[in-house]
Amino acid sequence: MKKLNDIKDIESLVAGELYLFLSGSGCCPSSESLWGIYDRTEDGVIYLESSTLDMRLFDIWHPLPEGYFYSRLATRSELRDYMYNLGCCETIAY
Repeated sequence: MKKLNDIKDIESLVAGELYLFLSGSGCCPSSESLWGIYDRTEDGVIYLESSTLDMRLFDIWHPLPEGYFYSRLATRSELRDYMYNLGCCETIAY
């Protein structure tokens, strides 16, 4: 888990990858984290392609909400679950 208070930590994020963000210190358990696909950083602000807290409601194209200071790269199984749920959500929305 990395603390996102240093520009070099932010620069290590990879566009298109799924990260779990946490507001407090800890190991970023999936049940307490914001799941988000990193898009870019502009003027020190992290932007996400999509994100969710509960795998049911997804926000699209937005900055990382304030208060999230820690992150870790999602596991491949977490990425699979995220993409499945995002796809289901988008299918229902249309």
